[in-house]
Amino acid sequence: MNAAMPLLITTLVLAVSSVLLAIWAMAERGRARQAELKVQMLEAQSAGGADILKAQAALSANAVADELVKRATETFQAQDRLAREIAGAGLGQHLQG
Repeated sequence: MNAAMPLLITTLVLAVSSVLLAIWAMAERGRARQAELKVQMLEAQSAGGADILKAQAALSANAVADELVKRATETFQAQDRLAREIAGAGLGQHLQG
């Protein structure tokens, strides 16, 4: 029985160590899964943020385009008025002359 006692103690120590290592591994696995979920959430938020930035850029581009069209229309109308005034003044001179 004396010869079997160290073997029994060694077996018990190894069994307890194995159980503790298994518990530790499961806890680490849970932490790793939580970290993966956090990374996925951050990636989703980043993607959402990029979509928001793209939408804001599109709105700004549309506003700039609208303003450019408005200014081009105003410029065209002013040039058209000027051309009509010049043409009208020229006609008036020809009629008077």
